[in-house]
Amino acid sequence: MDSHAFFTVWILTAIGSCLCQDKAVGEDVEFRLIDSPSAPPFQINWIFGSVVICAASAGTVTGVNPSYEGRASLDPNTATLELRSLTLSDTGEYTLRVTMSISEAEKEWKTTLRVFERISSATLEANQTELVEFNSSVTLTCSASGPSPSFQWFNNSAEVTGSDRVLLDNRTLTVLNVTRYDNGPYRCNASNIRLTVRVVV
Repeated sequence: MDSHAFFTVWILTAIGSCLCQDKAVGEDVEFRLIDSPSAPPFQINWIFGSVVICAASAGTVTGVNPSYEGRASLDPNTATLELRSLTLSDTGEYTLRVTMSISEAEKEWKTTLRVFERISSATLEANQTELVEFNSSVTLTCSASGPSPSFQWFNNSAEVTGSDRVLLDNRTLTVLNVTRYDNGPYRCNASNIRLTVRVVV
């Protein structure tokens, strides 16, 4: 996946509503209103925690927080905020405060972003490769780096399920008393909330 691909977080129009989205470290995210304003808002503030990320007034960007310089940009006409090269510390709640005109009250919308480390360095190993039908057993072990990976097993394109002869323990798959019908290839999908890595043995 292109690390610079945009993922749009649609902010709900109801005040105080929240929508949570997941991204990977290094990716970009774009926060935008579902319905773009028909005219540039009088005042825009994007806030993360207690920090104002970007601000705009009457169609002009008036400030970008120094800690977001080069990584954040604001479209003053649509109130769209773009954050680039996400880090784990970007996880949290984002608030958009908008005053459409000088005579209108300020409105507020919230959304939540979760940033995760990528799954990487996935490997799949067999404890033996010389097997005798009805007499040998084999254990396949899948491993991957990254936070809390879960594992899913496939033989060819069919998902492997447990049985009296097939034992599954998340990252390990054991086939007891192998038969010719147990022939692979076997595939392990290692995934977290955002990313999946496939390895084949």
